[in-house]
Amino acid sequence: MRTLRIMITILVIPVFTLRGLGQQTIVEGTVHNWPTDTVYLCELPFHSPYSYSLQKFVFNKDSSFKFTVDGKEKAFSCFIAPKMKAVNKQLESLLFNNLTDEHYWGHCIKVYTYGTSTFLVEPDKGLDIELSYSSWPEKVSPEMYKKMKALGATTVGKDKILQIGHTKITFNNPDPEKHEFYQTSFNWDNQCDMALERSSSKNVMFALINLKNTRKKLLTDLEGSRGSLSPAFYDYLYAEIEFGAKKEFFKYLKYEKADYLREIIASGEIPSEIAEFIALDRSVLTETGIINEEYIEYLEFYLNFIKSLAEGEYKEYHSFDMDKLVLVSEELPPSSAYYYLANQLLHTSETEELASICGRFLEMHPDMELNEKLKGKYRIE
Repeated sequence: MRTLRIMITILVIPVFTLRGLGQQTIVEGTVHNWPTDTVYLCELPFHSPYSYSLQKFVFNKDSSFKFTVDGKEKAFSCFIAPKMKAVNKQLESLLFNNLTDEHYWGHCIKVYTYGTSTFLVEPDKGLDIELSYSSWPEKVSPEMYKKMKALGATTVGKDKILQIGHTKITFNNPDPEKHEFYQTSFNWDNQCDMALERSSSKNVMFALINLKNTRKKLLTDLEGSRGSLSPAFYDYLYAEIEFGAKKEFFKYLKYEKADYLREIIASGEIPSEIAEFIALDRSVLTETGIINEEYIEYLEFYLNFIKSLAEGEYKEYHSFDMDKLVLVSEELPPSSAYYYLANQLLHTSETEELASICGRFLEMHPDMELNEKLKGKYRIE
């Protein structure tokens, strides 16, 4: 077996479930310059796309809206949008594509702030906000107009497209600081990208040093704001930095240093500095951290790396199969492994082998959130 065991401290994290009564969570506010008469609230469960839920609200005469989310026991991520089209785009590009070879490699701040607004919500706190939508018509060339219209952009007249800017958010919660700090996290990927774009980053080890320094700065800023953050927000944002940096290094190796990546995997000799940096360190994972987008993105890179290493040959993406199931069960914390495997079983075309695997899987994980959907797909009573 060629697999290099690069995991650091291993902590057993109990299986958790979001089922149960939970609490009633209120998400409410008002909108300004809204392009429609409807507000959509969609959960954005990065750890489990089959767990998403959607509500819509035709806002009142005073432009106010109010959503009630039932059964939540832990913090959850969600976004608000004015159009169903925006909802579908988010779900497809951010969640379901991650279960295939089209899995996403990163995100841009525009994904979470231009036309939509993304939040982390705690069940016992809720959310009270004001949203100011920003858009304007912009004249473009006939060629650009035709291209953008084909891509689904909103057009104005025969020569303009509707440009969408950053949605302004005002928090009316009694603790706005944590929400405002969370909004800054959408730009952290860019800081990691900038570290890897420096001229010195042409060398792999210098690139690693640059990225470590950026991670250290972001973690220092996080610690400086810890007094205004709840434990859930701190844990989520810590995972954002820690696993975001690891993910960015995997991206760098894949896109900038593919030959080097193939070489070290073929040799089975991974430099210790790299092995330590990209390792899955369970000791820093919490139940809130496990639902973080950067952690989920990192996982796919990490699992493909480990599987390639075991086979002695680099492959960009390893489809879901029995070997990957075993690998996930061995490498991931139980709660994370459950969602990863359940998502794959739901998304992969049904076979007799998968049906058998699913039956055993359900016996090992009774009373979990996605079990009923798995039973329905594989016709298990």
